Amino acid sequence: MCHGFLASRDSGERLSHAVGCAFAACLERKQRRDKECAVSMSIDAASHAFTRQGSFRKSTVPLKH
Repeated sequence: MCHGFLASRDSGERLSHAVGCAFAACLERKQRRDKECAVSMSIDAASHAFTRQGSFRKSTVPLKH
């Protein structure tokens, strides 16, 4: 999805700053979620196959590593 913005009065700096802050907050949440998630992936170069270990679902029982 793509969005376009047009600043009618200001130079657009406030708008770009607001969008930048929103992206920073989104990235921070994603990194926190990825850190809490017990999923890892690997690729076998010979067969071009991906392997996923773990689950994206929140578990109620702690996983042993």
